[in-house]
Amino acid sequence: MENNQEYTIADIPHLILEYLKSNKVSLTLFIFCLVGGCTKIFCLSNLPTWKNWELCSLGFTVLYTIYILIEGNRKDIFDSIPGSKGVLVGMALLALIIITVFTGIEYFTRPQVMVGLTIT
Repeated sequence: MENNQEYTIADIPHLILEYLKSNKVSLTLFIFCLVGGCTKIFCLSNLPTWKNWELCSLGFTVLYTIYILIEGNRKDIFDSIPGSKGVLVGMALLALIIITVFTGIEYFTRPQVMVGLTIT
């Protein structure tokens, strides 16, 4: 469907189906994040509930970043970055992985995690 046309209520199922088809990877990662966050509800985790959700959100961010980097590299989206694009992109991914791991082993406090994510 074109972006400039008006939609009716009858178009909603088609739009939802179109969205689901075009966002398979992000929706799959979101479902894994949702299930992982709910592990405390099913008594599968000893972590506090907020910690489960925080780790699942960080994990989702890392995996989705990897997906974006792969797709961006495949479609040459990052070619306009001056210098060595691999170093710049790799440093951002490495920072996300470090923040996620250190959060999981409870080395970082919540404020430190938020500052690290903001800087990244």
